[in-house]
Amino acid sequence: MSDWEEDEDLLDLMENEDLFEETIVYAGLHQKPLPMNIP
Repeated sequence: MSDWEEDEDLLDLMENEDLFEETIVYAGLHQKPLPMNIP
C-alpha cells in the first residue's frame, strides 16, 4: 500500500508541474514579465 500511495503522489506532482508550466506560459503571453532582477 505504501508503494501505491507513493506512485499516486508522484503522478499528482507530475500533473501539477505540467499545469504550473502551462499557466506560466499562458500568463507570459498576456502580460509583461515582472522585473525580478532589479538591484
